[in-house]
Amino acid sequence: MQCFGLDVRIVRPSAVYGLGMNFPIYVRPMVEAAVAGQPVAFASGGPVARDYTHVKDLAGITMALLDGPADADRTFFGATGRDLVSASRVAELVRELVPGADITIADVVGPADRFESGGFRGRLSIDNAREQLGWAPRFGDIRDGLAEYVDSLRAYRAAQA
Repeated sequence: MQCFGLDVRIVRPSAVYGLGMNFPIYVRPMVEAAVAGQPVAFASGGPVARDYTHVKDLAGITMALLDGPADADRTFFGATGRDLVSASRVAELVRELVPGADITIADVVGPADRFESGGFRGRLSIDNAREQLGWAPRFGDIRDGLAEYVDSLRAYRAAQA
C-alpha cells in the first residue's frame, strides 16, 4: 500500500516476551526471579490471557515482511494464532522449567488487569503471514519460548559475571 508516497506495512505485535523485554506482562518478573532464585508473588492476574509472542518471532515476521512480495497485505500480526495463554499457565511453565522457582499468582483479576480482560486481547489470525509471507512462529508453543528465554537470560547473566 502507498501512503504519502511511502510503502507502508504494519506488524502489530501481541504481548512480546523474551530477553530484553521492557513491558513486564508477568513474564519478565517470573522468569527473572526464577533464574535468580528469588520468590515473586502477584496479588492478581492469574486468569489474564494473552497471545504471547516471542521476541525472536517478532523479528522473524518483520524480516519476512521486508523480504515479502510488494502486493502483500498492509497489516500483519506478530502472534502465534493459537489459543490465549493465562498468566497462571505461564507461572506453571516457568516453575517446570526452573525447578524450585517460587512463583505465586492470585486467581483474580485486579484493577490493572481489567483493561486487558475486557475484550482487549483475543486470538489473532496469522493466516495472511503464513499464506503471503510463508512465515510461521518458531516459538508458537509458549513452553518452547519460555525455555529459550530462561536459557538466554542464564547465558546473559553468566556473561555479565
